[in-house]
Amino acid sequence: MIIAGGDSIANGFQQQYAGPNGDYLYHEYQMRSWWDQGYMPPPCIPSAKQQCGPPAPYVGVGPLLWLSYGDNPPPGAHFNPVLAAERIWAWWWQRQPIGQDAGYYPMALLIRKGLGVTP
Repeated sequence: MIIAGGDSIANGFQQQYAGPNGDYLYHEYQMRSWWDQGYMPPPCIPSAKQQCGPPAPYVGVGPLLWLSYGDNPPPGAHFNPVLAAERIWAWWWQRQPIGQDAGYYPMALLIRKGLGVTP
């Protein structure tokens, strides 16, 4: 069994060990994945009635809009409890992310062929 991660996967690791003539079966997993931060408060927009302090390091669309629409709510959107419930249900039972899930660290598992086990 071989476990690899990060740059070694990108540098042809799969072809070296599990290519057409390789001795290993290959499977890539997404480890240490992280969710987007669309639930963070929206950026402060200064106006005559509101002054803003230093810019926040992380901004999003706010938790209620994020639960209702994800990262890109339509213009003028408001919290929609039905959509939020549907998204929470889909996450709870089917593990569908509420927002984007593009960030992760790749890990590869290779198991020698002929052992009767697949990665």
